[in-house]
Amino acid sequence: MNIAIVDDLNSERERLKKDILDWSNENQYFFTITEFSSGEEFLASFNELKPEIVFMDIYIWMALAVLKPLKK
Repeated sequence: MNIAIVDDLNSERERLKKDILDWSNENQYFFTITEFSSGEEFLASFNELKPEIVFMDIYIWMALAVLKPLKK
């Protein structure tokens, strides 16, 4: 399963990644995690990555604008 983490703060991306990896190790369920520091970077890779789960920083004010192209 592919997971995308989108956050402009590296520390937040790392914290969430650690939490996911800790959980996956405890439950023997493994993910591919890709990190993005901007919505634009995420969109550029979306079609190739095809993430099943996306964690996106709500304070990236353009978050809704980032998601609009995905509806198509």
